[in-house]
Amino acid sequence: MIHVRHTDLGRIAEEHTSRLLDWITERIDCAIMLMVDMRPEAPHPSGLTLQSHLLHTLSRGPATALLRKCYPVPSGIASQKLIAHVLENIPPQPSFASNAGVIHTLLQNVRNNLKDLLRSRPDVLEQLDHDLGLTYKGMGWEEEAKGLLEFIFDYEAWTEPGEWATTTLKWGPQDLIRRIGLRTCPYCNRAYIYSVSRRKGNVEVRADLDHFFDKAEHPLLGLSFYNLVPSCTTCNSRLKARTPFTLDQYMHPYVEGFDDDAVFRVGKHASALDPQQLLEDPESIGVHIENRVDAANPKRAKINSHIELFCLEKFYKGHCDVVADAIVRYRMYTPELVRALISSFGRGVLTEKYVRRVLWGNYTDIEDLHRRPLAKLTRDVLNDLGFTWKD
Repeated sequence: MIHVRHTDLGRIAEEHTSRLLDWITERIDCAIMLMVDMRPEAPHPSGLTLQSHLLHTLSRGPATALLRKCYPVPSGIASQKLIAHVLENIPPQPSFASNAGVIHTLLQNVRNNLKDLLRSRPDVLEQLDHDLGLTYKGMGWEEEAKGLLEFIFDYEAWTEPGEWATTTLKWGPQDLIRRIGLRTCPYCNRAYIYSVSRRKGNVEVRADLDHFFDKAEHPLLGLSFYNLVPSCTTCNSRLKARTPFTLDQYMHPYVEGFDDDAVFRVGKHASALDPQQLLEDPESIGVHIENRVDAANPKRAKINSHIELFCLEKFYKGHCDVVADAIVRYRMYTPELVRALISSFGRGVLTEKYVRRVLWGNYTDIEDLHRRPLAKLTRDVLNDLGFTWKD
C-alpha cells in the first residue's frame, strides 16, 4: 500500500550484507564439511582421523545444530554424546549421502552468489532464487535441501539476541529496522509495526519482519535485505501468513505503492455535512478505495489483490472518525489562518509543512506517509476536499 521512499535503502542493504556475510559463510563452510567432507570415502585434512576431523568440525559454532538436522540423531541425545552417535551412524540420512555431489554444487553456488542473495533488489532476488533452485527442486530431495538452506539462512537463529549480541555479528533485526526508520506497517498503514512478545520469560517490545517471499518456500531468501519487510502482526501473521507472493501479483513496499493510483474517497455528501453531524455520526460519511489504474495496466490487478488480502475496505470503514476530523479541520484551518500561525512564530521557526502536520494531526506529504498510521487516509481525504499542496 505505502511505497517506502527511503533514499538510503541501497546503502542499508550493503551494510546488512557486510554484517551478515561472515556469519553465513561460516554456516556454509560447516555444511560443506559435514555434508561432503565427512563421507567415508572423502579425504580428511592433514591426515586427521574421522573422529579428529569431526571434533574439529564441531568446534565451529553452528555445527551441532546441523548435525541434528542432517544425521539420524534422536532428539533427546545430549550434545556431549553427539560425536559418538554420529560416528556410529555415518553416512548421514540416505538422501544426503546419495546426493553429496549435488549438495556440494548447491553450496558452492550459494557461496558464490551470497552477496547478491543478501543485497539484491526484489526482481533480482526472484531470478536468483529461481536459478539456484534448479539445483535441487524436483530432484527427489527437495525438502532435505530446504532444511539445509534453512540452516544456512537461519532467520530464527538471527532473531535470537544471544546469537548475534555476543558475537562479532552485532547486527540483529531491531538494528535493521532502526536503520530503515519505518514506523508503520507498509501493507496497511493502519498500525505501528511494534508489538509485545515474550522470550524466555522476558517481555520485549519488538517489530515484526515479514518475508515478502515466504521463507519456507524460498529458504535462500531467509535473510535477504529486500525480503525483510517491517510490518504489523495482523498483516504479517494473520492476513498474509504463508500466502505465496510474487512481484507479478503483489506490490513490494520498497518498489511501489498505491500512491495516487488508488485513493481513499469519501461520500459526495460528506463535505456538505454539518460539523456537529460529522462528529456525532461519522459512520454516515462512508469511506471506500478507488482504484484509478486502467484495466490494461497490471498494477490494477496488484492493487485489487492487495486490498482484498489485507481487508483494507473493511478495516478502513472503522476509521470514519478520522475522516470526520479531517473534514472539520479542513473547514477550520483556512490558508489565511495557516499563514497567520507561521507569522506568529516567525517564518524561520515554523515551515508550512510542519504546521500542516500539526493541524491535520498527521504527515501528509507522499514521501512521509510511512511515518504515522492513517497518513495516507488523511492525505487522500484532504485531496478529495480540494486541498492544494504547496509550502
